[in-house]
Amino acid sequence: MEFNKKCGLIMPISGINDYSAGHWIGVKKILASIVSDAINYDNTEVVSFDNTNPEIKSRIFNHLFEIPLVICDVSGNNPNVLYELGLRVAFDMPIIIVIDEKTKFNFDLSSFEHVMYPTQMTQNKDTQEYKKFRKILTSKIKSVYSAYKEKNTSLSPLSKFLSQENYFQIKRGVPFDISGKYEYKCYRENQGYAHGGICSIYLRHVRGNMIEWHLQGKRCWKKDNHESPLVKFQNPYNWNTNKAVIFPDKSYLLSYGISTPESNILGFIRGNIETSSNDNIVLFNGDYYQDEGKRLIKGGFIMNKIDEAITYKNYSFPLCEF
Repeated sequence: MEFNKKCGLIMPISGINDYSAGHWIGVKKILASIVSDAINYDNTEVVSFDNTNPEIKSRIFNHLFEIPLVICDVSGNNPNVLYELGLRVAFDMPIIIVIDEKTKFNFDLSSFEHVMYPTQMTQNKDTQEYKKFRKILTSKIKSVYSAYKEKNTSLSPLSKFLSQENYFQIKRGVPFDISGKYEYKCYRENQGYAHGGICSIYLRHVRGNMIEWHLQGKRCWKKDNHESPLVKFQNPYNWNTNKAVIFPDKSYLLSYGISTPESNILGFIRGNIETSSNDNIVLFNGDYYQDEGKRLIKGGFIMNKIDEAITYKNYSFPLCEF
């Protein structure tokens, strides 16, 4: 996933108890400065908003889900901040908690790693306590940044506390985008046979890690005898998946059904996907097993994402030797 050029700050923005609004402005400037020095960010955005507008709430929720690096200041035990922290943890996204030295946790956050800062740091940055805080937080930000880019599961707030079975139940959502145009090929190496074409995939349903999609496009094939290497097959050609599962390790399993003028074909495909830096699926690779009624066949399967500008009219299936 491409690293989002934002760092979220979950923190109060309004005055509360002994903390003025100006105090939080000062804290925000310090945190933004530390982030910028740590990973050369100049776009540090506060994701907390003191507003009940549904559009603002939607923006907050999406930021809490999407932004890879979030720092949460729980100083003062602000209820909105603690709520947004809970959402971030529930989304199983990396979180760095900071807290000032005079705030006492009013519930058990101590099990989460946190960095403490001097309450008066906005007024005095020459203390050893402030310098220590800045050094520790800088190191923590660099560590989280590096681990996130490498998709290190050690960043998971939930995996530390949940059993593996329960963790997978929560993490079974599909973090991949499958919609778009693809070129697919089915082939049997021992027969020199290949067929394939261009298709568009439209999502039907997403339920946890269960996804269903509809594929429609143009199919052609390379015949065994090579007499007519390119043949159009009932354009548009339809292929419906019955069930498809993409697992967290990027393996997949799908079953499908094909209706032709001659027969109804059932089969399943298993293999692995490859994704781009922003988790768009760019390649399916695997093997297909197909029941055609009178015989069961096995072959290779590959489907890769192609330019959206390609149309059925200007497409020509590349006849590859296998």
